[in-house]
Amino acid sequence: MNDGFLKNQSRPCYTGKIFHAAGRHYFFNTVAGSIDALSENAASVLAAYCNNHGGCDVRRADPAAEDLRPYIKNPYSHAEIEATLDRKLRLLVLELTRSCNMACSYCIDGDAYDQKDCLGSANMSEDVALRGVDYLLEHSTDQMHPLAISFYGGEPLLRFELLKKVVEYAEKRADEKNKCIVFSITTNGTLLTPSVAEFLISHSVQMVVSLDGPRDIHDRCRRFKGGGGTFEVVATALEMVRNLDPDYFDRLVRCSVVVTPGSDLEELQAYFSDLHVNTIANFVDTYGIDETEFGSVGAVAGLSTLRTQMAARLREEGAEFLSQNNMSKDFAAVLLSPMIKRFLESDASSPRMSLGQCVLGASRLYLSADHAFYPCEKVAGHSFARIGNIEAGIDADRVAYLIEQFYEMAKKQCSGCWMSSRCSACIALACSGDQFDMKKYGHYCRGTKAWGESALKLAISAKLHLSERLNICSE
Repeated sequence: MNDGFLKNQSRPCYTGKIFHAAGRHYFFNTVAGSIDALSENAASVLAAYCNNHGGCDVRRADPAAEDLRPYIKNPYSHAEIEATLDRKLRLLVLELTRSCNMACSYCIDGDAYDQKDCLGSANMSEDVALRGVDYLLEHSTDQMHPLAISFYGGEPLLRFELLKKVVEYAEKRADEKNKCIVFSITTNGTLLTPSVAEFLISHSVQMVVSLDGPRDIHDRCRRFKGGGGTFEVVATALEMVRNLDPDYFDRLVRCSVVVTPGSDLEELQAYFSDLHVNTIANFVDTYGIDETEFGSVGAVAGLSTLRTQMAARLREEGAEFLSQNNMSKDFAAVLLSPMIKRFLESDASSPRMSLGQCVLGASRLYLSADHAFYPCEKVAGHSFARIGNIEAGIDADRVAYLIEQFYEMAKKQCSGCWMSSRCSACIALACSGDQFDMKKYGHYCRGTKAWGESALKLAISAKLHLSERLNICSE
């Protein structure tokens, strides 16, 4: 444990974060999940109890009260892991190929990325793909949600004929087992033709198309292997899909936006507002990428403007607008609201924190082109995270071992952290090659706490919409 967590061990404490917003100080209580306004005097008193996580451990008035400082605990028993992997699989990701017709500068499978140790070109065979479908169906007997298959790469449309066979086979087998199954594809969009689009539309395959913004932003990182930007091809393909079936485009097409250094968020907001398409937005993770790729590019512009605009909307409309059906077409909301929503949840939690670690392979199972099973696409290619293969199935002992190793690491790093009740950390944030990388985990931790504090300040705007008066703590 860190020194801050041990400092007040003789007295029960609670942990939280002091922050300043809307002209005054507030306190986020980690376990209670509450946000309370502080008097100036209370803020100065609480600040004296700071810990090494940038929060504070505040002594409870009653010496016999329960200690409410958060600590990390593995919530999964081996029996629960085995039962979940045997009967509750939900989503299968098929890596149809590792080949791609593009050479994106931030690609985690590219030459600039130095973390994976199982890379190389490979194509999935039809036999393996269909066996993957069978594996999903055979190990989801207790899964109450619709099953899903996602096509991934490389560029999965390089294997379009195999994709068609998988969809048709999976629909037939799911019907035989009285199961509902849905499909999605993550594609760079450059191989979309009318015939490809018509097949995806006819089978209601959700389409996630990579598009980083207007031409000047998109083409900076997303280029063909032979050189030349891809914006024009992708933009034309999206318009073709919209013209083929406007309803499908509105419901089942999403643009995946990777925000890179040098991007202007106001420009992205304007562009995607005009395009009026569902979006998924994330900042690029440059950890492990050769610094020369982005070293000469400036920081992201416009973030403070988007936050100011979001704060104004939250004060005027409250948090309800974040859950409206059309919010997936609002780039700023898509980028900023996920973390804000975490702090608008007022439910109290136990001091025992499990972070964001799932039962590896259960909610998302990645079948690589070379037959190996991984928990998800974020760790595919890391030998340390391999949890089995299509021939032998998922190794429940390996899954249990990886989960336990993650929590042993997290106990040392995360116990006592004010952000732990709203943190989604998992092995994907620490896995590198054949080991856990503590520098990588620390990189994620620092970024998450900074992002969390900014989200707290925005959450206050929504709270002020609901009530002009928050609880004032004066002691």
